[in-house]
Amino acid sequence: MDETKNVRDDRLEKLKKIKDLGIDPYPSKLKFDRKLISTALDSFGSEIAVAGRLLSLRGHGNVIFADLVDESGKIQLFFQKKVLNDQFKILKLIDIADFIAVKGKVIKTIVGEISIDISEFQILVKSIKQLPSMWYGLKDVEERYRKRYLDIILNNEVSQ
Repeated sequence: MDETKNVRDDRLEKLKKIKDLGIDPYPSKLKFDRKLISTALDSFGSEIAVAGRLLSLRGHGNVIFADLVDESGKIQLFFQKKVLNDQFKILKLIDIADFIAVKGKVIKTIVGEISIDISEFQILVKSIKQLPSMWYGLKDVEERYRKRYLDIILNNEVSQ
């Protein structure tokens, strides 16, 4: 329980920092006209905007990779410090389970994964609670029924 409280306190601190930067962590409007992620997967080379929930964040110095999911699928995001400049610092205030909107060019990475090379992004919802581990998910059947929303987020088979 103490670890959960620490995570919550950390996220509340990040929420405060976002507000201190003058960013609305719960905006009423999106900056971009968004498309579904399934459309982005078929739009190689095009500029596109999508929105969804972050399922993972992986930092590698001046580059951050993330997985974004919406009702139609999942796509990798590619954030570069040299492209985002000052906005790159805001990524340190974003966590798994937050909702964001992104705009960028659909590319293929060196390993061949279709990704969006992000030119700008917008925080849509700053999540205070963390998701259960993606690797372990919800094992208790009763808890899966009580917390159906988590089961749908964590298990692709359930959402379909």
